[in-house]
Amino acid sequence: MATSRFFSDIAPTLAKRSKLRLRFPLRTTDADNAIVIPSDPRFDANAGSAPAQPSVGGPQDGLVYQMAGYPAAKRGTFGGGPEAHLSRARGNWESDNAVDINIPVGTPILAVADGVIGKTFLSTTDTSSMLAGHQVHFATKDNEWFYTHLSKLAKNIKPGTKVKKGQVIGYGGSAAGVPHLHLGVKNGNPLDLLGLR
Repeated sequence: MATSRFFSDIAPTLAKRSKLRLRFPLRTTDADNAIVIPSDPRFDANAGSAPAQPSVGGPQDGLVYQMAGYPAAKRGTFGGGPEAHLSRARGNWESDNAVDINIPVGTPILAVADGVIGKTFLSTTDTSSMLAGHQVHFATKDNEWFYTHLSKLAKNIKPGTKVKKGQVIGYGGSAAGVPHLHLGVKNGNPLDLLGLR
Protein backbone atom coordinates (compact mmCIF):
# COMPACT_ATOMS: atom_id res chain seq x y z
CA MET A 1 0.00 0.00 0.00
CA ALA A 2 1.52 3.36 -1.08
CA THR A 3 0.32 5.23 2.01
CA SER A 4 1.78 2.63 4.33
CA ARG A 5 5.15 2.72 2.53
CA PHE A 6 5.21 6.55 2.73
CA PHE A 7 4.78 6.56 6.48
CA SER A 8 7.25 3.78 7.14
CA ASP A 9 9.93 5.08 4.75
CA ILE A 10 9.71 8.87 4.79
CA ALA A 11 7.86 9.94 7.94
CA PRO A 12 10.67 9.07 10.39
CA THR A 13 13.00 11.36 8.45
CA LEU A 14 10.40 14.12 8.40
CA ALA A 15 9.87 13.73 12.13
CA LYS A 16 13.58 14.13 12.80
CA ARG A 17 13.89 17.19 10.59
CA SER A 18 10.78 18.87 11.95
CA LYS A 19 11.78 18.33 15.60
CA LEU A 20 8.22 17.26 16.38
CA ARG A 21 6.52 14.20 17.78
CA LEU A 22 4.10 13.21 15.02
CA ARG A 23 1.09 10.87 14.87
CA PHE A 24 -0.02 9.62 11.52
CA PRO A 25 -3.35 7.74 11.29
CA LEU A 26 -3.23 4.95 8.71
CA ARG A 27 -6.90 4.47 7.95
CA THR A 28 -8.92 5.84 10.82
CA THR A 29 -8.47 8.11 13.84
CA ASP A 30 -8.65 5.07 16.10
CA ALA A 31 -5.60 4.97 18.41
CA ASP A 32 -5.04 1.30 17.62
CA ASN A 33 -4.49 2.16 13.97
CA ALA A 34 -2.04 5.03 14.48
CA ILE A 35 1.71 5.10 14.16
CA VAL A 36 3.63 7.22 16.65
CA ILE A 37 6.95 8.39 15.27
CA PRO A 38 9.18 9.73 18.04
CA SER A 39 11.52 12.51 17.08
CA ASP A 40 15.22 12.06 17.58
CA PRO A 41 16.38 13.33 21.03
CA ARG A 42 19.38 14.98 19.35
CA PHE A 43 16.96 17.33 17.60
CA ASP A 44 14.66 17.83 20.59
CA ALA A 45 17.21 19.84 22.58
CA ASN A 46 16.49 22.98 20.56
CA ALA A 47 12.87 22.28 19.65
CA GLY A 48 10.72 25.37 19.94
CA SER A 49 13.63 27.74 20.39
CA ALA A 50 13.90 30.60 17.96
CA PRO A 51 17.31 31.73 16.76
CA ALA A 52 18.72 34.52 18.88
CA GLN A 53 18.29 37.98 17.40
CA PRO A 54 21.57 39.75 16.79
CA SER A 55 22.03 42.20 19.63
CA VAL A 56 24.01 44.78 17.70
CA GLY A 57 23.27 48.36 16.75
CA GLY A 58 20.98 51.11 17.88
CA PRO A 59 19.83 54.62 16.98
CA GLN A 60 22.85 56.34 18.53
CA ASP A 61 25.49 54.28 16.68
CA GLY A 62 28.31 56.44 15.40
CA LEU A 63 27.51 59.40 17.65
CA VAL A 64 30.12 60.98 19.88
CA TYR A 65 28.93 62.57 23.13
CA GLN A 66 31.15 65.21 24.73
CA MET A 67 30.89 64.27 28.41
CA ALA A 68 34.44 64.56 29.70
CA GLY A 69 35.08 60.83 29.83
CA TYR A 70 31.89 59.83 31.65
CA PRO A 71 30.95 56.30 30.51
CA ALA A 72 27.25 56.84 29.73
CA ALA A 73 25.14 59.35 27.80
CA LYS A 74 22.99 59.78 30.91
CA ARG A 75 24.31 60.28 34.41
CA GLY A 76 23.25 57.74 37.01
CA THR A 77 23.75 57.00 40.65
CA PHE A 78 26.65 54.76 41.47
CA GLY A 79 27.70 52.19 43.96
CA GLY A 80 30.70 50.04 44.43
CA GLY A 81 34.23 51.09 43.82
CA PRO A 82 37.18 48.98 44.90
CA GLU A 83 36.23 49.10 48.59
CA ALA A 84 32.69 47.82 48.00
CA HIS A 85 33.85 44.95 45.79
CA LEU A 86 36.24 43.51 48.37
CA SER A 87 33.45 41.55 50.07
CA ARG A 88 32.90 39.56 46.88
CA ALA A 89 36.40 39.73 45.43
CA ARG A 90 36.89 37.42 42.49
CA GLY A 91 40.63 37.82 42.12
CA ASN A 92 40.60 39.88 38.91
CA TRP A 93 40.70 43.61 38.33
CA GLU A 94 37.63 43.47 36.06
CA SER A 95 35.46 42.57 39.05
CA ASP A 96 37.43 43.84 42.01
CA ASN A 97 38.52 47.31 40.86
CA ALA A 98 35.19 48.46 39.50
CA VAL A 99 32.15 50.65 39.98
CA ASP A 100 28.47 49.96 39.24
CA ILE A 101 26.57 52.85 37.66
CA ASN A 102 22.78 52.63 37.78
CA ILE A 103 21.40 53.68 34.40
CA PRO A 104 18.30 52.69 32.42
CA VAL A 105 18.45 49.83 29.94
CA GLY A 106 19.22 51.18 26.48
CA THR A 107 21.31 54.15 27.66
CA PRO A 108 24.21 54.70 25.24
CA ILE A 109 27.48 53.52 26.79
CA LEU A 110 30.54 55.57 25.87
CA ALA A 111 34.28 55.15 25.52
CA VAL A 112 35.97 56.92 28.44
CA ALA A 113 38.96 57.88 26.25
CA ASP A 114 40.42 57.29 22.80
CA GLY A 115 41.41 53.66 22.43
CA VAL A 116 40.98 50.27 20.82
CA ILE A 117 38.31 47.65 21.49
CA GLY A 118 39.78 44.41 22.84
CA LYS A 119 37.99 41.10 23.26
CA THR A 120 34.21 41.18 23.40
CA PHE A 121 31.72 38.43 24.17
CA LEU A 122 28.17 37.77 25.29
CA SER A 123 27.92 35.87 28.57
CA THR A 124 24.17 35.26 28.68
CA THR A 125 20.96 37.02 27.73
CA ASP A 126 19.35 36.00 31.04
CA THR A 127 19.12 39.36 32.83
CA SER A 128 18.57 37.63 36.18
CA SER A 129 22.13 36.29 35.97
CA MET A 130 25.02 38.16 37.61
CA LEU A 131 26.97 37.66 34.36
CA ALA A 132 24.30 38.93 31.95
CA GLY A 133 25.07 40.92 28.85
CA HIS A 134 27.89 41.78 26.53
CA GLN A 135 31.37 42.28 27.91
CA VAL A 136 33.97 44.57 26.34
CA HIS A 137 37.65 45.08 27.08
CA PHE A 138 38.85 48.49 25.99
CA ALA A 139 42.52 49.56 25.85
CA THR A 140 43.47 53.24 26.07
CA LYS A 141 46.95 54.72 25.74
CA ASP A 142 47.80 54.13 29.40
CA ASN A 143 45.09 51.89 30.86
CA GLU A 144 42.54 49.13 30.23
CA TRP A 145 38.81 49.22 30.96
CA PHE A 146 36.20 46.50 31.26
CA TYR A 147 32.53 47.19 30.51
CA THR A 148 29.90 44.57 31.24
CA HIS A 149 26.12 44.01 31.30
CA LEU A 150 25.59 45.80 27.96
CA SER A 151 22.28 44.84 26.32
CA LYS A 152 23.89 45.17 22.89
CA LEU A 153 26.99 46.45 21.18
CA ALA A 154 27.05 49.36 18.77
CA LYS A 155 27.34 48.42 15.11
CA ASN A 156 30.94 47.82 13.98
CA ILE A 157 32.22 47.44 17.56
CA LYS A 158 34.51 44.42 17.52
CA PRO A 159 38.08 43.59 18.56
CA GLY A 160 40.51 45.99 16.89
CA THR A 161 37.99 48.81 16.36
CA LYS A 162 39.46 52.25 17.14
CA VAL A 163 37.07 54.53 19.00
CA LYS A 164 37.11 58.14 20.13
CA LYS A 165 36.43 59.45 23.61
CA GLY A 166 32.66 59.74 24.07
CA GLN A 167 31.81 57.43 21.16
CA VAL A 168 28.94 54.98 21.65
CA ILE A 169 30.29 51.44 22.06
CA GLY A 170 27.08 49.80 23.26
CA TYR A 171 23.87 50.15 25.26
CA GLY A 172 23.08 49.71 28.94
CA GLY A 173 21.60 46.46 30.11
CA SER A 174 20.66 44.62 33.26
CA ALA A 175 22.19 41.93 35.44
CA ALA A 176 20.91 40.23 38.59
CA GLY A 177 17.62 41.99 37.81
CA VAL A 178 19.17 45.48 38.20
CA PRO A 179 19.74 47.86 35.25
CA HIS A 180 23.35 49.06 35.54
CA LEU A 181 26.77 49.29 33.94
CA HIS A 182 29.65 47.52 35.65
CA LEU A 183 32.88 49.29 34.74
CA GLY A 184 36.29 48.03 35.84
CA VAL A 185 39.70 49.62 35.34
CA LYS A 186 43.09 47.93 35.47
CA ASN A 187 45.08 50.82 37.00
CA GLY A 188 43.80 53.49 39.38
CA ASN A 189 40.60 54.01 41.32
CA PRO A 190 37.53 54.15 39.03
CA LEU A 191 35.82 56.67 41.30
CA ASP A 192 38.71 59.09 40.88
CA LEU A 193 39.25 58.40 37.17
CA LEU A 194 35.57 58.99 36.38
CA GLY A 195 35.21 62.00 38.69
CA LEU A 196 32.61 60.29 40.87
CA ARG A 197 33.97 61.66 44.15
